[in-house]
Order: sequence, then structure tokens, then C-alpha cells
Amino acid sequence: TFIKIKHSYGIDFTNNISLRIALALHCIPLIIRIKYNMQIHNESLADVRRKFPLGFEIAQYFTFLLREKYAIDEKINEDEIALIAAHFYGSVLELQQKTRRTKVLVISALKMSMTVLLRSVLMQWFSQEISELDFSHANDVSEEMLDKYDVFLTTEKNEVYDNGLAMYINSFPNDNDRKNIKLLLDGFSNLDDVIQIFQKDLFFAKEQGTKDDILENLSKKAESVYHISNLYDAVLKREQIGSTFFSRGIAIPHPIQAVSSDTFVAACIVKNPVVWDDEGHTVHIVMMIHIGKNNPRSFQLWDYFSRIFEDETIVKDVLDSPTFENFTLRIRNLLNMRFAQSK
Repeated sequence: TFIKIKHSYGIDFTNNISLRIALALHCIPLIIRIKYNMQIHNESLADVRRKFPLGFEIAQYFTFLLREKYAIDEKINEDEIALIAAHFYGSVLELQQKTRRTKVLVISALKMSMTVLLRSVLMQWFSQEISELDFSHANDVSEEMLDKYDVFLTTEKNEVYDNGLAMYINSFPNDNDRKNIKLLLDGFSNLDDVIQIFQKDLFFAKEQGTKDDILENLSKKAESVYHISNLYDAVLKREQIGSTFFSRGIAIPHPIQAVSSDTFVAACIVKNPVVWDDEGHTVHIVMMIHIGKNNPRSFQLWDYFSRIFEDETIVKDVLDSPTFENFTLRIRNLLNMRFAQSK
């Protein structure tokens, strides 16, 4: 399960023995509760989805894999998922609190002249963040290197990319590469880093629509802007696992796994409520989030979304003026306090 979570979310729990033990101890009575129709129901757990959205998202995927593995037909309710979410959220916090990354290895088959050019560009952009920058062919990467370096980049979509070791960048890095690498090195270091994730090209407002239409429009817009493919299919696969409704008229659809190195949000504001899931939850704001492949620090974005979920007025305020400028201004105002508290 941890290997599948790493493949889908880019977060590596495989060496977290404490989390393994905690989940094992939790799942034994959970399976018994499911078998005898004794699942926990606790209204106080309803807030977990909006306060710890990343933990809840991973827990929902975990329970999907659990049902698949043990052929469990009964649905696992959201209160049970919320309990599992607490385990994952604590482990995510531990990963985020690790020391700053500074040593970078670029895994590439580029010729020497191209390597020199790429090195120059990277050091021009990140001379303050990178203390050591080396290059290696994929065949020469050793276990010692895995321990030595903190960040891995690759110019080929090969095994190190597919297995979650290295984030892909272009041989001639563009501005999107610069943003993705900065996020990998520093995370979201200020409010502007978060706001730039939202783009006017990936925003639209409409009077009414269906869930399917909205998902397709957001996906196709993003595929066009970032020159990627298969995003729509990956989003639909995630919807099959469970609802992406989170709180207060807001849905956060996302792909089952990343399809590129880019981190972005595509947003749609709908005046008339859209029925989002089988439970009848309705939404007015749809924010499709894509976390860049093999860029674990970009998962901090989920923490900022939890602040948005907690606000009771954002849906009304955005519907009153459904423009990109008002939408991002409301998000900026909501997150301002979060960044002020972290300083």
C-alpha cells in the first residue's frame, strides 16, 4: 500500500515503521467492525476532511486499496476514514519538518556541452539554494548517491522518473521548470508562491453545468496550457475511488496520479449548485489540483486549502463577483494570516 501511495502521491512512507505498526493495529479491529456492521459514527470527525485534507485524501485511497485487497464489499464510512487520516497527517508533518534540501543530482544522458549549459542555468536561478550540483548517467546512480543527495532531477522520463526518484525537467529549462524546481527546493516560501499556482488561463465562471462537463473543461484547459496528456482520464479514475467534495460548497478533483512535473490549480465557479456525489453534496467552487510528479514539497498546497475550507463566506463572496481577480484576492486574504503566523 505504501508503494502504491508513493507512486500516486509522491510521498514515501515505506520506511516509517511507526506508521506501519499504527495502521496494522488500527486495521485489524476496523475489518472486524466492517464485517459485523459496527463502523464508528462520530459527528466530531466530520471536520477532519476540511482541516486535514491531504491526510483524508491519502486515507481515502488507503481504504480503497484495503477493500480491494481483502474483497470488502461494504463501503467504509467517512468517520472511519477520518481516523485513518490522523495517522497519515501526522506522518506528513514529520516529512515536511525535515531539514532544508541543498545537494542536487541531475540524472541525464546529455552531452557534456549541454550539461555545462544546464548547470549554468540552474546555478543562475538557484545559486543561493543549491550548495552542490552534480550530474550522473542513470546507469551510474548508486546507493551511496541516494544517501548523499537531497534532490534529484532528470532530463529523461526513464526509470528514475517512473519510480518516483527524480523530478523531470526539460533539457532547455523553461519558466515552468524554474517554478517546479523552486517548489522542490523551498516549498511555498511566501504567499505569492501559493497565489501563482492559480492562473487566469485555467479559470472560468458559468451559470450552470454538470460535474462531467466541468471536469472535462478544466482538464482540457490544463492539458492545453501545460502541453500534457491523460489528465482527464486520471481525474476520472480518482473520482471512481470516492468523493472529492471537501467542505462548504467546494470540490477538489485531482488525478489518481500526476501526469507531469507541473503543480497548478484549475478553477471553475458555478452560480447554480452542482450535485457532486452520491451523498448529494452540492458545490459552487471546483478547484482541480495537480501536484507535480516527484515533487513532495508541493503537497503543502493541501495545508493551505484547509484554511480555505474553514472559511464560511468564501463561496458567497466569490459568487457575488465570480472573477479571477476577486477569487485570488479572497484566497490571498484567507492565507495572509497563515503565512503571518508562520514567521
